[in-house]
This record gives sequence, structure tokens and C-alpha cells, in this order.
Amino acid sequence: MKVTIVGLGNAARGDDGVGPRVIDALTSAALPKDTFLARAADGAALLELLEPNRAYVLVDAVAAPEQVGALHCFEPHELRPGAGPLSRSSTSSHALGVAESLGIATALEQVNPQRVRLLGIAIDPRQVMLGAALSPELERVIPHAGAEALTIAARLRDA
Repeated sequence: MKVTIVGLGNAARGDDGVGPRVIDALTSAALPKDTFLARAADGAALLELLEPNRAYVLVDAVAAPEQVGALHCFEPHELRPGAGPLSRSSTSSHALGVAESLGIATALEQVNPQRVRLLGIAIDPRQVMLGAALSPELERVIPHAGAEALTIAARLRDA
């Protein structure tokens, strides 16, 4: 099965750009067969990428200021639009969050939610500023996040 690792976020907005930065790091790695990389600025752009016969690892910032740099793997059913710490709506700076995008894509049979994982990288939302650089804590976690994204992709591919 083909797996696409998608870095979500805006690299021009400080720590919100950690997803695309992980993809940048993976572009120089030897990727396993049938593993692809993509970027999406927000949930609407994510919808344009999704295809029914693929698996996806979505790499995105999640608001957790007490755990900056921690990695968390979520399944789509754990993302609740508009409610709680697992919600991309409550933590997202995007107009359309990941939870909403996956809900729409699932309803349209554009994606199988059992073949999607979100690799959340904890950030402090106060570090999301236009023109800001990625914080040093997140710079250090990028190699680990890339390795974890590849591990999750391998599990999805072999499932």
C-alpha cells in the first residue's frame, strides 16, 4: 500500500511550521518503497491530497505548552472537532482543522480513517507568530519526529 506522509502547517508562522519542517528533513532521507511526502498549509489543502487507496501519516503541531517537543500519535476517532485538547479545532490556527477535514473526506469516501494517523508534535501556541523562526526545542525534535513518521508509515503499509 502507498503511504503519504503529510506535513501540515505554515512554515512562516514559527512553531506552526513544524510539520513542513519534518517533511523538509525527510526529503534527504532514503524513503522506503511506496512512501511519499507532501505538504498542506491547512485542512482544506489536506482535502485536496487525500485519495481512497492510500494510507496517511499527518504530521502537525498540537497545542500542549507543558510538553513542548513531545510526540503523540492519534487515530482519527481521537480527534474531536471543536472540543478538548485532542481537537485540531481548538488547537488549530487553520480555518478548517484536521478533524473536520478527515470527517469530510471519510463521508465522501475519499479516505479510510483506519489508514490515517496523526503524529502530533506538542508546541506552545505562544510561539506561533508570523515571521518567527522554529523554536530550538522543536528544531531538536525534527529528526525524532521524522523517524517516528517513517515507523508509523511502515506499520500502516504493512497492515
